[in-house]
Amino acid sequence: MQRKNIIGWGVIASLVLAFFLGAGDFRAVAQGPDGWTAYELNLRAGPGGSYEVLAILPVNTGLVFEAHNGDLNWLLGQTEDGTWRGWVASGYLSYRDGFAAAALPVSSEVVTAPPSDAEAAGSAPAPTNGAIIAQELVYETDRSQYYRITYWSDGLRVNGFLGMPTLGGSHPAVIYNRGGAWDTGRLTGLEIVPLVESGYVAVASQYRGNAGSDGWEQFGGGEVN
Repeated sequence: MQRKNIIGWGVIASLVLAFFLGAGDFRAVAQGPDGWTAYELNLRAGPGGSYEVLAILPVNTGLVFEAHNGDLNWLLGQTEDGTWRGWVASGYLSYRDGFAAAALPVSSEVVTAPPSDAEAAGSAPAPTNGAIIAQELVYETDRSQYYRITYWSDGLRVNGFLGMPTLGGSHPAVIYNRGGAWDTGRLTGLEIVPLVESGYVAVASQYRGNAGSDGWEQFGGGEVN
């Protein structure tokens, strides 16, 4: 009888241990995301704006966090569906009730980027500067159309807006740039409306590293291209 009790308690202890070892995965599944992106947000390989952009996360992407960089400006985590893992700037997130980033461990891990499609395929032609790779109609009037666009610039994906008159004939063009540190000058698209409604074709680009664009700010350097 005593031997059976020992075996029984051993089984129970093993089950309890297995439960706690798997507690991290259980928390992520049962509790859901710790936070969500408040804007389109760059997911970076490391805790800083100079690290490689691994992905551009859409608004309201759920994230489960595992560490912070020490000063709480950057959080390491993965998307709720497990597709992406990397660092995000903590100031551009909304959080679930009760979440405390300070309770996470400190990390300086640099996440390895997954192979790009070009690397996986072995080779691919270099992207053409200025080539539009995504274009979404966001507003239309009886005389104009407005698009949210993404285009190539020096091998980086840059976001912006394109507006054009729909009336026939030739139209002058304007390139509109504005930006500021940490998204303070991000564009909404409304900036080009007066130009387009006056008969101009207008293209407005976000600064590199702002509003989901690849790259990082150089304060008057290449980020305006």
